[in-house]
Amino acid sequence: MITDYQQLQRQVLCAQDFETLAQTQLDEALFAYIAGGSGREISLQRNLQAFSNVRLLPNSLQNVAQGSSAWYYKNHRFSAPIFLAPVAHQRLLNEQAEIASAQGAEAIEQGMILSTFSSYSLEEVAQASAGWQAFQLYHQPRIEDSMDLIRRAKQAGYQALVITVDAPVQSVSLQARKLGFQLPQALPPNLEDYPNPSVELAKDESYIFQGIMSQALNWQTLTQLIEFAKNLEIEVWIKGVLNPQQALRLQQLGVDALIVSNHGGRALDQAPSSLQMLPKIRQAVGAEMTILLDSGIRSGQDIFTALANGADAVMIGRLQVYALAVAGALGVAHLLKVLTEELQMTMALCGCASLHEINATQILESADV
Repeated sequence: MITDYQQLQRQVLCAQDFETLAQTQLDEALFAYIAGGSGREISLQRNLQAFSNVRLLPNSLQNVAQGSSAWYYKNHRFSAPIFLAPVAHQRLLNEQAEIASAQGAEAIEQGMILSTFSSYSLEEVAQASAGWQAFQLYHQPRIEDSMDLIRRAKQAGYQALVITVDAPVQSVSLQARKLGFQLPQALPPNLEDYPNPSVELAKDESYIFQGIMSQALNWQTLTQLIEFAKNLEIEVWIKGVLNPQQALRLQQLGVDALIVSNHGGRALDQAPSSLQMLPKIRQAVGAEMTILLDSGIRSGQDIFTALANGADAVMIGRLQVYALAVAGALGVAHLLKVLTEELQMTMALCGCASLHEINATQILESADV
């Protein structure tokens, strides 16, 4: 692991350098797990291709001398509209795991979203960092356990609740499975105090529908969780939205933000890219709804593209854990710094002195694939 910042600066000149370095440091099966997607990885590739298809229009004679990439949400200032996405089991990559990620985000004045399946408890991570943090919830088999996790997040000081809705059924990538990768068997610390009721998962026609999906989140239970969180006065964000009609229904339920995401290509394979669906969802819910984009971000130029297509902010998943594996908290902070500088350079060359000036007029070609 790199511990010297000058060495890190020499080896990481762009955000994707972290991926190259991580591949040399991680076990082959673990790297395949992080880098891989579901099925034939069609959605994973669509995420990347959607950004590649976009052309940005330069406008470099504008006066941007007083420019800034700062973003404000509910009176909180972020140095850029960038959040660390919830990524599970981070101790597989670094002993300090989510604590290091939280401290890296705090150092650069950006936000972090903690996974239900974090390697440290939500209380431990909250105590280790004073930065802006949200808690991501995977719905539990018993709704009272989900509600208790929400209560704990509120008590620990998390600023928002992020409910993931797009991955009730999920599988490790084919390549990782071929290489023998297995997820940790022990319960994550956040779930240790709850009973773990299981259903019969026999490999027959009931495996998915009467098995896994019998405990999955649905509109009825989601509405209950939203109402419970609202009564605790905690923000509710929904992650995993690709369908404009679903987005509109969620807006009507009173959620505070939507996260347009195909789970980094790790849920439904052959789903459209997040970037492709972003303008459609923005059109459905209107200009006032807060929207974040997740899946496919690999550079500051990609962040600019997401904002130009209708996002207010973005989330970073794979790049985050590559940086964590390479250099711990130092790596995460440096990643966010590099992405912010790339975003600012793109803003300058496109004539945008603030995030509010980024819009579809700077896009020459559609993101559709």
